Amino acid sequence: MNLGEKLLRLKGKWDGELTGRENEVRTILENRLIMTKFLPLEYSLAGHRHLKLGRCQIDLLPIFILMEGKKTIYCMMRLEPNNPIIYCANGTKLPPMKVTESFLSTQPQFSRLSNFIAFLTAVFQQGIQSVTPSKGRCISGIDCELESTELEKLYQQYKS
Repeated sequence: MNLGEKLLRLKGKWDGELTGRENEVRTILENRLIMTKFLPLEYSLAGHRHLKLGRCQIDLLPIFILMEGKKTIYCMMRLEPNNPIIYCANGTKLPPMKVTESFLSTQPQFSRLSNFIAFLTAVFQQGIQSVTPSKGRCISGIDCELESTELEKLYQQYKS
């Protein structure tokens, strides 16, 4: 078995770990369901190897993925001590060799991991407040609900 086949088998094993609700947050954004999957370390490392084997020139570590229907957005951290930018890149049909500086410059990004974590915390706090049972908006299986204007406002606040 070659290295590629081994990685695919491991990826299949880790994909199974991603199917449960324990590492997932479901959000309603403007009547669209977005699932956020927080990745186990082994899956993140396999994603890093996948990018390298696919000839990606940038050292990136996937942290989590967002899925809306068939669209997948990969949130990845640049592995550079002086420039650890977090990118949220639409990689639905993008091969690793096409993940370039010019592509990433057009994607949402955060200058530091701490800004990114503060953004996620604010999104979930705001979203959870909006689905409290007292407001009659509690939907089974949904963890939070946001409007796109709220999301954009939070992004502008935390991105730099």
